[in-house]
Amino acid sequence: MDHTLARDKGGPTAYGNLAALHRRHHRIKGTVPGVRVRQIRPGRLLWRTRTGDTYITDTD
Repeated sequence: MDHTLARDKGGPTAYGNLAALHRRHHRIKGTVPGVRVRQIRPGRLLWRTRTGDTYITDTD
């Protein structure tokens, strides 16, 4: 489980802010500059790259 919005950036420790990220997604979120992720609904994430590309992933 991972915080969609990081705790150190104000993200709450609540069900709506947690997602089951695979190792690859967790590493992308934490190490690729400019990548942002937002949880649209539980289990569905919207990823945005620094160039503006968007991707939707389901973690369910």
